Amino acid sequence: MEKKLFNDLPLEKKIEFTKKNYNSVSFFQNQISKGKSNIEIDISSYSDVFRKEINRLLNKKKILAKNIELEKIHKFLKKSMKNYNLKHGVNGISQMFYETDEKFRSSYFSFVKFLSKNVFKFPFYIQEVPTIRIQCPGGKNRHFYPRYHNDISLGHPFGEINLWIPLTKKSKKEKHGFRLMSLSNTKKSLIKYGYNLDYLLSECINKRNINFKFNPISNKVNTQYGKMLAFDARCLHSSEIMISQTRASIDVRIIPVKEFSKMKYKHQGLGKRKILFEPGGCYFKNSFR
Repeated sequence: MEKKLFNDLPLEKKIEFTKKNYNSVSFFQNQISKGKSNIEIDISSYSDVFRKEINRLLNKKKILAKNIELEKIHKFLKKSMKNYNLKHGVNGISQMFYETDEKFRSSYFSFVKFLSKNVFKFPFYIQEVPTIRIQCPGGKNRHFYPRYHNDISLGHPFGEINLWIPLTKKSKKEKHGFRLMSLSNTKKSLIKYGYNLDYLLSECINKRNINFKFNPISNKVNTQYGKMLAFDARCLHSSEIMISQTRASIDVRIIPVKEFSKMKYKHQGLGKRKILFEPGGCYFKNSFR
């Protein structure tokens, strides 16, 4: 029997399902983090690989003519590259990385195999195309941030695990320009919105002050270069405006095969591509492990 699309459910059904999930212990908590909202994982051998790949692509795409420390590239970019669109909060330079090349994909696939062999001791599906983000000081529409959300509010399944990889060293002022709310504070916040993630996201988009009220109950991400932050997909989070340097990072999502196999509904992204979160859609066709 064909599974229903979660996005198409009546609101009361979505709220009921969301409440049930927020009041249960996730696979991430049970099998990976020992109940915590997030953990850090050493991936030092791949941080340098990805950092070099970003610089290589900057040269190949003729964005920069030579290798420059990623923390300083905002000083050499065209103004238009720093500007954010108001719909998705993506600047011009990040959009240039929607397309990579075979060499980058090979490095990424090697990283996936590293995770399978050394980090996650269970079969999992993983995002086939990682998300590369480059946040720069300056740029029009930077007031877009902060904007709190979680990937579930954008269509992702509840059982996912977020992997966040900094490719630049944190600054003294804004760290990585990234805030993460604990699961307990996320739940308290969501209770105020009746477990209605659609409503919460709409309020964060349309009422800017709500985002600033969330800052005091969130933490600046302090992950050292060379480590990866893994966190429960239910946690609210937001980028912040960079002030003193550029931040480059990679976002990846995984979902344990066990969690995917018991999903009650299909999940589809709310973005332009309307991608399905399934093997051969968002994820590699085959699982790893």
